[in-house]
Amino acid sequence: SPLRIPKELAWKQRGNAGRRELKYARDLELSFTMKLGIVVVKRLRWLLNVMYIVFTGSLFYWYQQDSNHWFRYEPKDDFNDEYTHQHNVVSVNWHSVVAWAAFIICMSEALVTYRTWEKAYGLAHSIAKDFHASANWAATSLLVVAMIFAREHKHWAGHDYTYSPHSWMGIMTCVLTGTQMVGGMAFYLAGNGELKRELLPYHKLYGLATYATGINACLMGIIQHLSLLDCQNQYCKEHIWSDIIAIEAELIVILVFALVLTEDDGSEMPQEEHVPLKVGTSMPVNTYVSVTTE
Repeated sequence: SPLRIPKELAWKQRGNAGRRELKYARDLELSFTMKLGIVVVKRLRWLLNVMYIVFTGSLFYWYQQDSNHWFRYEPKDDFNDEYTHQHNVVSVNWHSVVAWAAFIICMSEALVTYRTWEKAYGLAHSIAKDFHASANWAATSLLVVAMIFAREHKHWAGHDYTYSPHSWMGIMTCVLTGTQMVGGMAFYLAGNGELKRELLPYHKLYGLATYATGINACLMGIIQHLSLLDCQNQYCKEHIWSDIIAIEAELIVILVFALVLTEDDGSEMPQEEHVPLKVGTSMPVNTYVSVTTE
């Protein structure tokens, strides 16, 4: 890369001009990429795990508020010229909790897998790649289930399917997630290493865009949900805890972006491990050589 100019080569071959070029290249690199040490990455990983637990607790506490009805069926009045009765409507909270699980848990994990489990904790690249693909598949599957719950609720409640910005944002999220999965599969199965390296920045950018759109759709869903709640005032528990949930979700997004958009600072070298030589070499079986893992 032209941004990574060897210091000795720049000084020897270009003198003062080389030093200025080296400084400019490093400033340019730092302007686009923030570097974090492995210890910091592990601390951010730990904080992300804590935020998962806190967010889940806040979400379920919000569901159990009186006007939220937990996950029970919601009664819907049927009016007729001769009689009035009620039928049950699937709780919209099922749609909400599955959508949150898809993005705030599964897709977050898919994005930070390589940066945390592989780079910081030494997980094998092949395993990290499989985990990344599995988390994306789980997010996509949960999104499909969330759409089914949304359809059931709207159908039996008598609501239009695309009457709100949340609905349209949800459709956009489904399109982005579906195309990202198809593109990810093609990227995963591509045999050309050079092609993979060229497509990686686009795959990464598209994944972050899909993630941000999905989280935005979930937050818009909370706003829409608040308009349907029977609160006495603007500072009822349902409103206050929805604010807390939104803040916690944004903190998780910040942590995910901090992990995805940073690189190692090189402060910690890979540890050495002793690997026995294979049978058939000229060295004794019990001889070990020191190798450096990548």
